[in-house]
Amino acid sequence: MASEGIRLGLIGAGKNTRDRHIPGFQKVEGLEIAAVANRSRASSQSVADQFNISGVYDNWQELLEDPSIDAVCIGTWPYTHAAMTIAALEQGKHVLCEARMACNLAEAIAMLACAKARPNL
Repeated sequence: MASEGIRLGLIGAGKNTRDRHIPGFQKVEGLEIAAVANRSRASSQSVADQFNISGVYDNWQELLEDPSIDAVCIGTWPYTHAAMTIAALEQGKHVLCEARMACNLAEAIAMLACAKARPNL
C-alpha cells in the first residue's frame, strides 16, 4: 500500500455505496476514492462525476488490474462477492465487502483460504 495514503477503488456503486460508503470514505483522512467500476461505463462515469472520482473503468476486472489501487470496496449483489473478493486478493488488494459476504459455506471457505494465503494484506 502506498505510504502517502490509500487509493480505493469502488466495485459497484449502487444506492448503498453512494449513500453510505462514499460519504463515509470521504471523511477518512489519507484515503482517496480513486476509481469506480459500475455496471456500465456510463453509470461509472455518472458516479465519478457526482463524487469527483478520477478513475473510471468499464468493468471490475480492469479496476483490479490497476496497480495504483490499494484496496477495493465491493458493493455489488451478494452472488458476485466471492469471485470479486478472491480476484481482488489475488491482485494484492485489500478488500471491504458489503454484508452477506458469501452465498454459502463453500464460498466463505474459498474466500478465507485466499485471504489466509496473503497474510500481508
